[in-house]
Amino acid sequence: NALVLGENLDAMTAEVAKFAPVLAADHLALAAPVADRWAHVIAEVARAQNAELIVATSTTWAKDIVGRAAGLLGGAMASDVIGHEMVDGELRLRRPMFAGAVNATIVLEGSPKIITVRPSAYDTPTPASTPFAIDPVAIDPDALPNATQFESLDRKTGARPDVTEARIVVSG
Repeated sequence: NALVLGENLDAMTAEVAKFAPVLAADHLALAAPVADRWAHVIAEVARAQNAELIVATSTTWAKDIVGRAAGLLGGAMASDVIGHEMVDGELRLRRPMFAGAVNATIVLEGSPKIITVRPSAYDTPTPASTPFAIDPVAIDPDALPNATQFESLDRKTGARPDVTEARIVVSG
């Protein structure tokens, strides 16, 4: 299942439904990028679905949200995963450590397992010929954390791609 959060998600959920069944948390209270609210929804949905594995893209934003969700769920977390394998029913994750000097293979103990994956680590899947189902997630805005309020978003834009998302990096 893919969980999509925000407001006015029809186009996004239709796109995501090409790849997996969608749980759509579409509500005005999730319109602003407030990490504690989104983490709360992720944790609630994970509990309701009895999720054993939660995966997100390894971005600064996702690490903030998913890290908070991991804290709420009490699971085990690994970030920047670049590969995986199943060995005797055990999920083994590969991730860089020590500023990329080594790649380690790790096993997470506990449940749920929460991981962030580098965007360039896996090939893009092929879309399904028939879209998957889109199911709404009920949002109670009064139950969401409200200690943080969104004010504005400042971001640097540049023509250069993010080096963490590159398949090949050439330097001199």
